[in-house]
Amino acid sequence: MKILNRIALPILSLWLLGWIIFSWAAIQDDALIHLRYADHLLHVHFITYDGVHPSYGTSSLLYVSLLAVLRALTITPVLSRATSTVVHILLFAGMLLVCLRAARISARVNLLALSALLLLVAPSAVRWLDDGMETGIVLSLTLLLVASAHRLSLQPRIERPQLLLSLFLGFLLVVLRIELGIAAAFATAILCLTAAAPADSGWRTRLLRALPTRSAFLVGAIFAAIAIRLFMHHLLPDTALAKSGGVSQFLPSLQAAAKVIAGGLLFGVGALGLWLLSAAVVLRQRGPRRLANLAANLIFPAVLLLSAVRGQSIQGVRYLIWTFFFSILWNLLEIWHTDAALPRKQAAPTTALLEGPAAFTAFLILCVLVLPVDVFYMQRTLATRALTMKLFMSENLSPILSHQLGVASDIGYIGYFTGSPICDLAGLVNGRAAAALTPTQRTERCANQHPDYLFTDTSQTSSLSRFMDLSTWRVCGVYNFGNTHDAIPHYLIVRPELAPATCRATGYPEAPASIAFTETNYR
Repeated sequence: MKILNRIALPILSLWLLGWIIFSWAAIQDDALIHLRYADHLLHVHFITYDGVHPSYGTSSLLYVSLLAVLRALTITPVLSRATSTVVHILLFAGMLLVCLRAARISARVNLLALSALLLLVAPSAVRWLDDGMETGIVLSLTLLLVASAHRLSLQPRIERPQLLLSLFLGFLLVVLRIELGIAAAFATAILCLTAAAPADSGWRTRLLRALPTRSAFLVGAIFAAIAIRLFMHHLLPDTALAKSGGVSQFLPSLQAAAKVIAGGLLFGVGALGLWLLSAAVVLRQRGPRRLANLAANLIFPAVLLLSAVRGQSIQGVRYLIWTFFFSILWNLLEIWHTDAALPRKQAAPTTALLEGPAAFTAFLILCVLVLPVDVFYMQRTLATRALTMKLFMSENLSPILSHQLGVASDIGYIGYFTGSPICDLAGLVNGRAAAALTPTQRTERCANQHPDYLFTDTSQTSSLSRFMDLSTWRVCGVYNFGNTHDAIPHYLIVRPELAPATCRATGYPEAPASIAFTETNYR
């Protein structure tokens, strides 16, 4: 296994570096929303998108705060991208060290760790971990939580420094993303189950004695939730409200989860497969930790169930990936613990295929076979995103549109590079009342504000035309937003009096707004 590591680890490191360089300009639209929030937090010292009105339109208060601190050092528009890339590299380095140590334990531990490492360097992982968002930090804190919980679960008692660190970690998780409170709750449940095991007549006494110290993750999460409620006046961000149907939708939620996991390619489907495979290994193990192991592998179903109950829209694999890695790392550590306890020359039991290294070897081979598909789709997606970013950076739209009211659904690029007020069709940054409206109501609301320009795709332009006359408006730019299977053109449509200056800035020849209804115009 050490020979395999000597060959694989340098190759994976160079592979990741190459994809980071190739995709450097590729930034997700949402990343620029958070960067604009960070700009205003640095200068006006509260969470606001327009610099005037408070707006809880960020999915991560901690990430915006981190960007605001870094913003004091540089004004580059790729700050969020650079931040996410540094975190990705640190995450990769941490898993690489795990691989090096795992080779000393057993073949199956090494292969499981190597499988997880391969998922972190897939092109689809670069798409989601280097896109300027907080996903890499979410994974890093989740893995730190699991590692801490596993170590504590093996200890008869928890010392005060460990208790304080657990409280702090639980707090950070919820400030990073509110749904990570679920991770803190599961970590607490795991610690309680290990404290109560075995299930004899004294388990209740053991649980009650251990509960004050083994619930620190959850207590820290609760403190964070209270602080968010006090400072932001709402526990859930406006983004959660805008993306919630408000009614239970079990089948649609399951279909949406399947779609985003499949759209995540190797990063999504591979993580799902590795979770199921590692869970099959761990749950075959007998002993007093079996209930804790089961709990550690129920976090994805629990998150899926909660999203279904709320009718919450899941719009990317980044909202689910942490649940898979939570279980994968726990399973890795459990197998590690089991194999490390064996006599030095005794191999791990192989009474079934899943208990030996064969299954993990097969998984690695399958990942390598699927990798060309991942490469094909991701190079196109990332290249399209990079081109869009380069176009916006080369144009000087701010002097023309900074004081004009815009309407958009994908507000990141256009909002950041114009600095203008935006009426958000998605309801993310215009306050709680706008987030609570239906999509049709938000469209009508934005049209009634008499905007000066639109940044919309074909369907959004068509919807707005029901409430406002666009017959004299002009198109001054077309920008493609890359997804896995296609690139969706977004049109910069302005009032006729703004068209000459705007089109000069973009270098796009004036065109009638009618092309935004029917034409797919790739630039």
